[in-house]
Amino acid sequence: MSLRNKLLILLMLPMVMQILLAGSIYQLYVKSEGLRQHAEQAHLVSELFARVFEKHAILTSVYSGDLSLQDRDFHQNAERAKAGFNVACANLGRLLKDDSDVQAALRKISTEVAHIDPIQKQLEENWSATEVQGGPSRQFWWADLRKIISQELLEDLNNIGSKYKSSYEMNVAQAVETNKRLAFTIVVLCVVVAGFFVGGTIFLLNNIGSRFRIMKENTFKLASSQPLNDPLGGTDEIADMDKTFHMMAKSLSDSTKRERAIIDNAKDVICSLSKELRFESVNTALENLLERGYSDIITVPLLRFCRAEDEHKINDYFLQARTSNQDKPLDLDLIASETKTVSTVWSVVWFQDLNSYLCVVHDVTERRKLEQMRSDIFRMVTHDIRTPLTTIDALITFLEEGYLGELNERGVKMTGNASQSVRQVIGLVNDFLVSEKLDAGDFELVLNDEQSAQMVAEALSSVTGVALRKKISLVQSGDDLCVSCDRDRIIQVIVNLLGNAIKFSPNDSEVKVAVEQVGDCVEFQVIDHGRGIPEDQVDSVFEKFKQVSSADSKNMGGAGLGLSICKSMVEKHGGEIGVRSKVGEGSTFWFRLPIAKS
Repeated sequence: MSLRNKLLILLMLPMVMQILLAGSIYQLYVKSEGLRQHAEQAHLVSELFARVFEKHAILTSVYSGDLSLQDRDFHQNAERAKAGFNVACANLGRLLKDDSDVQAALRKISTEVAHIDPIQKQLEENWSATEVQGGPSRQFWWADLRKIISQELLEDLNNIGSKYKSSYEMNVAQAVETNKRLAFTIVVLCVVVAGFFVGGTIFLLNNIGSRFRIMKENTFKLASSQPLNDPLGGTDEIADMDKTFHMMAKSLSDSTKRERAIIDNAKDVICSLSKELRFESVNTALENLLERGYSDIITVPLLRFCRAEDEHKINDYFLQARTSNQDKPLDLDLIASETKTVSTVWSVVWFQDLNSYLCVVHDVTERRKLEQMRSDIFRMVTHDIRTPLTTIDALITFLEEGYLGELNERGVKMTGNASQSVRQVIGLVNDFLVSEKLDAGDFELVLNDEQSAQMVAEALSSVTGVALRKKISLVQSGDDLCVSCDRDRIIQVIVNLLGNAIKFSPNDSEVKVAVEQVGDCVEFQVIDHGRGIPEDQVDSVFEKFKQVSSADSKNMGGAGLGLSICKSMVEKHGGEIGVRSKVGEGSTFWFRLPIAKS
């Protein structure tokens, strides 16, 4: 049976008992009320009967004999007594209008009482004439009068009154008995209802409580990774809930096993540290990294695997991770053995609820070796390639200027070609070095408030010679705005963009540099009328080694690093760079920098 049905039965039983109780009480109440009304009516009838007998007694005392006639107020007293008696009889008649016996008795009484008036008149007239007490003629009249008002006058009415009195006493006794039964019934039914309710509640609570206790035990067992109790039987909601709980526990167990398998087989180290920086959990990757077993790592302080001089750095880093959001990684060398040191990068998150750090550790030893090799290569390029090229460039310059003797026409042409080739190689080397510095973050900016017009003019003067050879006009336009930037770097960006514009523009054309304010930024635009860039290549022109045509590197020179360097330099200023181009109409390369606050 479902829990809902059990609760419904628990609620319905007392309700049914209450309905029965209410019905029984109502029936007893109706009966009691009827008896009460009958008793009240009988009591009222008894009172009216008593009033009739009382008025009859007064009437009898008024007509006591000749002594009554001596009272001057005899006539008035007699009339009042008759009137009171008649009123009492009339009231009784109205109340018992449906009782034929009472009505017959009252009609008989009324007829008899009507004979009093002529006798009373004769008595009063005779007394007034003689005023002699005990007159013989009045004795006869008094006898008739006493006969009329004797007890026989009320005999029938007295019998009827006794019947009503008995009925009243019986109704009162029945009402008392009914009230007792009503009180007893109420008490019994209340006890029965309370017993049903309490008994049902105790049974249901014991049944539900024991099942809930089992579920509570299961929650603790699940939290402590212990086997759960056997599933509860039955078809109620608690059984369904317990079944769902077992399914959830199984899913959690399976998920935990999968997560554990993933963590244990992860290439990177995943571990947790206590607030005191002791290892609480580790995966297999850390055991392999440190070349130690699980028992040799767990509960051991992290500092034991680090150099002593890194202790302060480690404590500060983890303290900051616990007290604020730490988004920077920690570079840390771990000592695996006396002969092996591992370079690692730590990403740490503090979990307040768990009171521990969750750490993901990357082994970057090989990457650091590669970076060192790349650094060595660039140092070699700087010293072993750029220096000889500079020397060769200087030698060619001497030849061109005739310091080593006059050259014929062919020699001049050959030295010119050699000079151009050497300078292209030097430019490539310089671009490689700048790109490397940007990627390595070894690139500092010296920010100052600079005037845009001066920087554009200086950049234009740097490319004037190249433009003259192709008969290209250089135009400067726009506003002179103040920019917060590193002057030399931004001039280099403009020169690079101008160089590309001149390189890809036809002879006898125009290249323009325009400056305007766009919101809180200053926008520099380099506008040419060259061949333009296909729409599908616009988004990729700022990538390294990317050129619009594969033939450009052969015909135009360059390795495709210029625009990439421009993008990195602008973004390091907090700006942005882009291009608007249409094939056959030219291109507009633009970049924006923050306007100077002053």
